[in-house]
Amino acid sequence: AGTRKRWLADVSHELRTPLAIIKGEIEAMQDGVRALDPVGLASLASEVNHLQKLINDLNEVANAEIGAMRYDKARLDFTMLLQQSCQSHALLLAEKGIILHLPDDLAKVHIWGDVTRLNQLLDNILTNCGKYTDADGQVHVELNVVNQQVILTIHDSTPGVPDSALSMLFEHLYRVDSSRNRKTGGSGLGLALCKHIVHAHQGIIEAKHSPYGGLQVRIQLPIV
Repeated sequence: AGTRKRWLADVSHELRTPLAIIKGEIEAMQDGVRALDPVGLASLASEVNHLQKLINDLNEVANAEIGAMRYDKARLDFTMLLQQSCQSHALLLAEKGIILHLPDDLAKVHIWGDVTRLNQLLDNILTNCGKYTDADGQVHVELNVVNQQVILTIHDSTPGVPDSALSMLFEHLYRVDSSRNRKTGGSGLGLALCKHIVHAHQGIIEAKHSPYGGLQVRIQLPIV
């Protein structure tokens, strides 16, 4: 009960912030303090988009909690899926001066999984790398096979996270109170959703310190 109350309090707090900004900007336009022009509308649209993403994320996590997330699993080429996701994100990361390193000789691995959810998993992690890695940084992606398990490791460079935060990163709405924080636009729900997706694939996800100075996310999934 205590966890549920805290979760509801956190959610209401998260929703209140963008709503307060939107309300304030509309009132400023009504009072003539702020011009009703494309710049002002763009600012409003940005906050509405943030609110919409937050609500979508909350809905996804809530569905995962009650087991309502749908999974359509089949045997799939996980290596190819990873390569395609990395290629897409490499361009976005490059715009921020972040280089994504992906070896050419990745092991060919097949797993039993849902393509859409696994893409969502990779998108969330690689998007996090872009949000929370300093400019001129690096992201290193590794794929290994150990005892019928595929081990995917995604490292990023500085900034890192405190020791105390590592075990909390996959909790609802948890954010590190440091340079890896809310000003980047994160809702704190992406990694919680990642945990649900990995567990639904009978896998393990954990966070560690990266040797490159940032965060290391390690995912283990059974191969077929």
